[in-house]
Amino acid sequence: MPDELMCAHCRRPVPGVRFEITRYNREGEKKGALNVCSLICLVQWSYGAAISQGVSGVMAVKDTLSNLSNMLRGGRR
Repeated sequence: MPDELMCAHCRRPVPGVRFEITRYNREGEKKGALNVCSLICLVQWSYGAAISQGVSGVMAVKDTLSNLSNMLRGGRR
């Protein structure tokens, strides 16, 4: 069935009862929705998404500090 929903975590077909994850952007507009087939997949998907957000945040801070450091070093020369 082409219209069958797939679990965002385990990629198996989602049965009639499911959990829907609605995602929003910074402006509060709906970005999209994902479906998961069970509470276990919901928790596992959430854990993976949290780790991904944390890594993105750390990399953004690292890039900002590198840019600031490079700017300060350039100003001293």
